[in-house]
Amino acid sequence: TSTAFVGDFANFAVGCSFVLPASVIYHAKPGRKSALPRVRKVFRDTDELAAVPQGLTATSFVNGDTMAAVLWNDTNDAIELKSFAANAQWKLKEASSIAKTTAKLPAAIAAGQILVVLFAK
Repeated sequence: TSTAFVGDFANFAVGCSFVLPASVIYHAKPGRKSALPRVRKVFRDTDELAAVPQGLTATSFVNGDTMAAVLWNDTNDAIELKSFAANAQWKLKEASSIAKTTAKLPAAIAAGQILVVLFAK
């Protein structure tokens, strides 16, 4: 494809982020009654992102005092991140892409790139 399978990789990574914790929890204590409430305690899909630039696909997951936001640019152009922000209680910890990990948010996200941003309270 024109995005070098970045979309396929993102789909796989997000799928694994749901399946792996659920399977580990289920193996620790099998049974339908205990499986779903335990998964909800580990990861909580939230709406903690205050501003997401247009054209960017983003979601966030909270586990205690840590939040991970996954950003994906599925366009053919770079998107500036100056308007990206989490809610006020979250402070940026680090941002990671395939190329590098930094303590600052990059100025832009390249076309087809995935960025994982960690926040702490």
